[in-house]
Amino acid sequence: MKIRNTTIENFNYNFFETCYHLKEYNNISSFKKYSIIFGLKHGLILKNNKKSQRKIKDLNFILNFFELSENEIYNRKLLRYINKNFDGSSFYNQFINLNSKKIKDDVINQVFLFLNFLKKNIFNISGIKLSQIILKNKSNHFKMMRPRFEGLYCDFLIQDGQYIKTIEFISSLNKTSYPKKIKENLDITLGQSYGELGKYKKAIITFENIFQKLKNNKNLNYVKAGIELALLYLKEGEFKKSKKLILNLLDLSQKRFSDSDELYVLQNTLAKYYGEIGNYNNSIKIYKELEPQVKIKFGEHSPFYIQVLGNLGSLNSTTGNFKEALNIKKKTLNMREKVFGKFHLLTIFERQDLFVNYCNLNKIKQAEKLFNENNKVVKLKDIEKEINIRHLLNKVQLLYSKKKYSELEILFNKFKILTFIKTKFNHTYVCQILNFLVVSLMENKNFKKCLKVIYIIWPFFVRFYDHKSDLFSQTVFNKIYCLVELNKLNEGLEYINDILKKFKINEKNNSVFFMGLIDQRAMIFEKLSLFNEACRDLEKYLYLYEKNNGLDEDYYIYIYNLAQSYKQAELHKKAIQHFEIEFNYLQNKFLPDHDEVKESLSNLDQYLFDQKMHSKAIEHLKTQIKKIKQKDIQLSMRYRVRCVDHYEENEDFKNISKELKVILKYCVSKMGVEHQATITNSYKFCFYMFKLNQFNSCKNFSLRQYKVYTKHYVNDELSLKGPLLQLLGKVYSELGLYKKSLIYFKECIKHEENCYQKSKDPDALISIYSDSIKYLKDDNLILIHEIKNKLEKIQSSN
Repeated sequence: MKIRNTTIENFNYNFFETCYHLKEYNNISSFKKYSIIFGLKHGLILKNNKKSQRKIKDLNFILNFFELSENEIYNRKLLRYINKNFDGSSFYNQFINLNSKKIKDDVINQVFLFLNFLKKNIFNISGIKLSQIILKNKSNHFKMMRPRFEGLYCDFLIQDGQYIKTIEFISSLNKTSYPKKIKENLDITLGQSYGELGKYKKAIITFENIFQKLKNNKNLNYVKAGIELALLYLKEGEFKKSKKLILNLLDLSQKRFSDSDELYVLQNTLAKYYGEIGNYNNSIKIYKELEPQVKIKFGEHSPFYIQVLGNLGSLNSTTGNFKEALNIKKKTLNMREKVFGKFHLLTIFERQDLFVNYCNLNKIKQAEKLFNENNKVVKLKDIEKEINIRHLLNKVQLLYSKKKYSELEILFNKFKILTFIKTKFNHTYVCQILNFLVVSLMENKNFKKCLKVIYIIWPFFVRFYDHKSDLFSQTVFNKIYCLVELNKLNEGLEYINDILKKFKINEKNNSVFFMGLIDQRAMIFEKLSLFNEACRDLEKYLYLYEKNNGLDEDYYIYIYNLAQSYKQAELHKKAIQHFEIEFNYLQNKFLPDHDEVKESLSNLDQYLFDQKMHSKAIEHLKTQIKKIKQKDIQLSMRYRVRCVDHYEENEDFKNISKELKVILKYCVSKMGVEHQATITNSYKFCFYMFKLNQFNSCKNFSLRQYKVYTKHYVNDELSLKGPLLQLLGKVYSELGLYKKSLIYFKECIKHEENCYQKSKDPDALISIYSDSIKYLKDDNLILIHEIKNKLEKIQSSN
């Protein structure tokens, strides 16, 4: 959707204050409010030299400018829209054209503030475009400020994943005279870009150089570079060097930067190190020590605090034939109670097993009854005992099944669930408890916290499970899901490829997991608009699915998904082929009036129309019309109307006329001669009779329709009076009845000129002028000359 060409004169220079006082607007968060208004305000300030006299009393400016609905102003969609479509060039042309004498520091500062606004909100596309425009300024005054803007430009590039461009741009700069801090930041960005590209050795060399240069002035950039270097050492498997560096940086930070955020980042990095080498106890210990400090420093709702506090685990309950299992467990529980009594250890275990089966079948009342029975003797303490931790697991599952997520969170905090990872007992039940934490976070759409939890627990799970276990695969898919929900698509893509490579997963050793991963990768490719890559993955998935499952119902769902990907990749022949496979499956399975058949045909038909494959589309429509017969006349007529659309594109006037006869017969019998559908299709029928040179029939039918239309639509509600008069003028001319033709042309011209005064749409007027010149007899030369002058005038003015 293109932004309309809106000028500053229409809007108030000071609309920031006006919008601020709106009650409705204050309902949204202050961050979003200031983000939206700050960006628009500063953009318009640079465009306008004088304050506008007109004032805005509401949000209409923003809504109109971005062509958004009122609801969209209150959510993140507006910010995403600005990122993709905000044409900053029009706002900054003035800034570029300023010479050195006219540039003022406050203008440059406004530009710098605006770019920082874009950077903070991750508006990379806008930031890159605007930075490129601004960096073209050649004035001497701006030259002093240029390095600051170059640094911001690099930040946008790396945020947008354009690592190669970042490297090329930084490498092209002559940083000799740059301020020290800016130069250091550019070097760090360069190293980060190498790291993101997987060029770890180059990245290490870059950060080692930074590290060496700053060793005598150990500032925060020294610490930042060290953190990056330590993580790179981990990736290269140099664990000892990584640990030594982290510990040295921690010692330095505690002495010199005790109030710096980097101290906590370093401790987090050390925990990551221990996770990489499999020393999970030390990792948990660090997080436990870090938790209260981060809570005070960043607040308990901060992402970093969530990461530290995060719980460990992601295990789905074992799936199977629950109904059969339920029956077996009922019997065994009854036997246990008879032989051992209600509260024998073995009886309690049976009850706990039965509880799980009830939950899996969503029979929560029965499950709760069993839990309450066990709760009479089993207490939520001494969790190292199997019976007690299973009772806790039952409690967690019960709260989750009842969707009492707030109570569940209180329970987790009470038992400090994360500390369970340090235990050496009952890992199966620990993992199941942690899994419910993860799933509950996902249910609450708290994806950031969920992602942090998964980051923490992953090494723990890998230690006990391989990629063939449900827990392993489900944890991977949970992480992918969170990354996608948080729009961390490139990170998600990299993660999938890492899992495939690191654990050597393929179609032979774990076909189901492999299929799931490439399916998720295809979905991310589509979100990144990498449609060809998505098609390759979906083709592989479809092949494996057919091999493992045959041509079942789900197979054709995947056929449809692949067709959509082909369409997006503009592989139109393949797309149509697969849409037809899906449609043929549905039409063979269901009756023609089934919703799925109708929807599938509608999608296929529109696609064929767009690809100008009208004959093929008509073939599909005709097949359905034959199947329908008299069962659903209305649907049949709908398909005939669609056939007319395709025939029109092919200029097949005979078949158009043939279909319109059938349609008109239906319209008259079901809706009457005065109905809108009857009138509209009647005009079409007249029009195509004229095209087929059936002038007498066209004249007679058009006269009847004109009388019906003017009787029932006195105010020309369907805008057909002009076209009918014009058609009558042409047909009388073709029949040699020029006086009659002149009457209708004059009346039509008068009518269309009146309409033009109201609508200012010249198309109809140009059409009647052109036809009048073409069809009027030469003995009307004065009138024709007059019409020609009018035509030239209206064409020149439009």
